[in-house]
Amino acid sequence: MVDRAITDAELARLHADGIRGVRFNFLKRLVDHAPKDAFLLLAQRIVPLGWHVVVFFEADLLTELTPFLAAIPTIVVVDHLGRPDIGQGLGGADIGAFVALLDTQPHLSAKVSGVDRL
Repeated sequence: MVDRAITDAELARLHADGIRGVRFNFLKRLVDHAPKDAFLLLAQRIVPLGWHVVVFFEADLLTELTPFLAAIPTIVVVDHLGRPDIGQGLGGADIGAFVALLDTQPHLSAKVSGVDRL
Protein backbone atom coordinates (compact mmCIF):
# COMPACT_ATOMS: atom_id res chain seq x y z
CA MET A 1 0.00 0.00 0.00
CA VAL A 2 1.28 3.44 -0.86
CA ASP A 3 0.04 6.92 -0.22
CA ARG A 4 -1.92 8.26 -3.17
CA ALA A 5 0.39 11.29 -3.21
CA ILE A 6 3.49 9.18 -3.84
CA THR A 7 5.87 10.83 -6.27
CA ASP A 8 7.17 9.29 -9.48
CA ALA A 9 10.65 9.36 -7.97
CA GLU A 10 9.41 7.35 -4.98
CA LEU A 11 7.70 4.87 -7.30
CA ALA A 12 10.96 4.53 -9.23
CA ARG A 13 12.88 3.88 -5.99
CA LEU A 14 10.36 1.20 -4.96
CA HIS A 15 10.68 -0.35 -8.41
CA ALA A 16 14.47 -0.39 -8.09
CA ASP A 17 14.01 -2.14 -4.73
CA GLY A 18 11.93 -4.91 -6.36
CA ILE A 19 8.37 -3.76 -5.68
CA ARG A 20 5.99 -4.73 -8.49
CA GLY A 21 2.48 -3.87 -7.32
CA VAL A 22 0.18 -1.79 -5.16
CA ARG A 23 -2.80 -2.79 -3.03
CA PHE A 24 -6.11 -0.96 -2.83
CA ASN A 25 -8.17 -1.71 0.28
CA PHE A 26 -11.94 -1.37 0.36
CA LEU A 27 -12.65 -3.25 3.60
CA LYS A 28 -14.68 -0.90 5.74
CA ARG A 29 -12.98 -2.15 8.88
CA LEU A 30 -9.58 -1.16 7.43
CA VAL A 31 -10.29 2.15 5.69
CA ASP A 32 -12.71 5.01 6.13
CA HIS A 33 -12.45 6.28 2.58
CA ALA A 34 -11.21 4.53 -0.55
CA PRO A 35 -11.29 7.04 -3.44
CA LYS A 36 -11.66 5.06 -6.64
CA ASP A 37 -10.77 8.05 -8.83
CA ALA A 38 -7.45 8.56 -7.02
CA PHE A 39 -6.74 4.83 -7.17
CA LEU A 40 -7.32 4.84 -10.94
CA LEU A 41 -4.87 7.71 -11.36
CA LEU A 42 -2.27 5.78 -9.36
CA ALA A 43 -2.96 2.65 -11.40
CA GLN A 44 -2.29 4.61 -14.60
CA ARG A 45 1.04 5.74 -13.16
CA ILE A 46 2.23 2.19 -12.42
CA VAL A 47 1.39 0.78 -15.86
CA PRO A 48 4.70 1.96 -17.39
CA LEU A 49 6.51 0.19 -14.55
CA GLY A 50 4.78 -3.11 -15.40
CA TRP A 51 3.23 -3.35 -11.95
CA HIS A 52 -0.05 -5.01 -10.97
CA VAL A 53 -2.83 -4.03 -8.55
CA VAL A 54 -4.13 -6.12 -5.67
CA VAL A 55 -7.66 -5.22 -4.57
CA PHE A 56 -9.13 -6.25 -1.22
CA PHE A 57 -12.90 -6.02 -0.71
CA GLU A 58 -15.86 -7.99 0.57
CA ALA A 59 -18.45 -9.51 -1.75
CA ASP A 60 -21.14 -6.96 -0.90
CA LEU A 61 -19.08 -4.32 -2.76
CA LEU A 62 -18.60 -6.32 -5.96
CA THR A 63 -21.42 -4.68 -7.92
CA GLU A 64 -20.30 -1.20 -6.89
CA LEU A 65 -16.65 -1.96 -7.68
CA THR A 66 -17.18 -3.71 -11.03
CA PRO A 67 -16.82 -0.55 -13.20
CA PHE A 68 -13.75 0.46 -11.19
CA LEU A 69 -12.16 -2.98 -11.55
CA ALA A 70 -12.87 -2.99 -15.29
CA ALA A 71 -11.22 0.44 -15.65
CA ILE A 72 -7.92 -0.49 -14.01
CA PRO A 73 -5.42 -0.50 -16.91
CA THR A 74 -3.19 -3.31 -15.68
CA ILE A 75 -3.36 -6.78 -14.17
CA VAL A 76 -5.67 -6.91 -11.14
CA VAL A 77 -5.49 -9.60 -8.47
CA VAL A 78 -8.56 -9.82 -6.23
CA ASP A 79 -7.39 -10.80 -2.78
CA HIS A 80 -9.08 -13.55 -0.76
CA LEU A 81 -11.47 -14.47 -3.61
CA GLY A 82 -13.40 -11.24 -3.01
CA ARG A 83 -14.45 -12.58 0.41
CA PRO A 84 -17.66 -14.35 -0.67
CA ASP A 85 -20.22 -15.67 1.79
CA ILE A 86 -19.30 -19.33 1.44
CA GLY A 87 -22.42 -20.22 3.39
CA GLN A 88 -24.21 -19.69 0.07
CA GLY A 89 -22.28 -22.61 -1.41
CA LEU A 90 -20.55 -22.84 -4.75
CA GLY A 91 -23.79 -22.00 -6.55
CA GLY A 92 -24.40 -18.94 -4.38
CA ALA A 93 -24.84 -15.39 -5.57
CA ASP A 94 -21.47 -14.13 -4.26
CA ILE A 95 -19.37 -16.77 -5.96
CA GLY A 96 -21.51 -16.68 -9.10
CA ALA A 97 -21.11 -12.92 -9.47
CA PHE A 98 -17.36 -13.15 -8.88
CA VAL A 99 -16.88 -15.94 -11.43
CA ALA A 100 -18.96 -13.96 -13.96
CA LEU A 101 -16.70 -10.95 -13.39
CA LEU A 102 -13.58 -13.06 -13.91
CA ASP A 103 -15.09 -14.47 -17.11
CA THR A 104 -15.70 -10.99 -18.55
CA GLN A 105 -12.52 -9.24 -17.39
CA PRO A 106 -9.44 -11.12 -18.61
CA HIS A 107 -7.08 -8.80 -16.73
CA LEU A 108 -8.59 -9.95 -13.39
CA SER A 109 -7.38 -12.92 -11.38
CA ALA A 110 -8.30 -14.29 -7.97
CA LYS A 111 -5.81 -14.91 -5.20
CA VAL A 112 -6.90 -18.07 -3.45
CA SER A 113 -5.91 -17.14 0.06
CA GLY A 114 -7.53 -16.79 3.43
CA VAL A 115 -10.14 -19.44 2.70
CA ASP A 116 -9.70 -20.74 6.24
CA ARG A 117 -11.12 -17.40 7.44
CA LEU A 118 -14.18 -17.59 5.22
